[in-house]
Amino acid sequence: MHTFYRDMTILALAVVVGVIWSLYSLVTRRGRRMRERRQREADAERAQRRGERQEPIPELAEYAAAHGWTGPSADLGSDEMTGEYVETMLRNLSGNPRSAEISADVGVEGPEWSNLYSGTSNGRAFVVGNVWMGFRDAATRSHIDGSLCVLHLNEALPPLLVNLRGCRPFLRLGMKEMTFESEDFNRRFQVVALNREYTMDLITERVMALLMERDDWVFFLELDRMICLARSPLRSPEDYAARVDALGRFAALIPAFVEQDRAMQMPTLPDGTVIDPTDEASMAKVERAVSAMSPEERRKFVSQAQVAGARFIAGMFGKDLPPDAEERLRKLQDES
Repeated sequence: MHTFYRDMTILALAVVVGVIWSLYSLVTRRGRRMRERRQREADAERAQRRGERQEPIPELAEYAAAHGWTGPSADLGSDEMTGEYVETMLRNLSGNPRSAEISADVGVEGPEWSNLYSGTSNGRAFVVGNVWMGFRDAATRSHIDGSLCVLHLNEALPPLLVNLRGCRPFLRLGMKEMTFESEDFNRRFQVVALNREYTMDLITERVMALLMERDDWVFFLELDRMICLARSPLRSPEDYAARVDALGRFAALIPAFVEQDRAMQMPTLPDGTVIDPTDEASMAKVERAVSAMSPEERRKFVSQAQVAGARFIAGMFGKDLPPDAEERLRKLQDES
């Protein structure tokens, strides 16, 4: 009898456990299906929004073709420096800096590029188009629509940032904030660079007037490019043309003596290709070209790059390369 009751108790417990497990499995499967459905709906919503962002801008393709531009594209390519600047500054402009992720569960989507076109203006290559970035936390979701224009200067200049007042700059380490006689300009913009003389030579009254044309854009001069990011998208061919024109005017206002004293001509490969040290594809081409050089060609190429780099770095801080430094660098290269 005791064995019977024991067996019945075990059977009852097994039944109870089975029922509980079945209910648990039912609930978890239902919860999983609900999560999967919400995920599918969110993915579909993102895909729809992405499709809307990728919609062609009326008459832009015809305008671009007439001016020899190529596009549209939704890929910035291997320009990591520009991508990093855009992502950081879109975060800062939207009030979602990277530090916010430390104190809150902030999710980030993007940056996503749309309607990117490339071409040349007065002999300078450019890329221009729109960019989007989304932010979400447990309670809210937001996004920022912006626009980007990158103009290649064909020569390297020391770093300089024009930032909106009250917005975190892209770089601060070792950089100094410069003030100008125009109080209106100082209230709206913050300019940071390594050397005041260089900054004052570059940010002239005419440049300040150009920058004051808008109150939603920031600039970064780094090596051979001028990057402009604005807190509003480009919506028409006229918008595209105006942005390319603005950067072209900025570049044209750089005094010739600044280029002569501060700029570094980027090293050129034997086939005439100008090296872009911030582009992966360009550096991969450099590696292939250098490996194919003779020892003497390689020594000469590296020596020229070292001297140009040393002169450029000294100039960034307002210094001249000592007269004997170039010879010492050449000797070191000969001995290596």
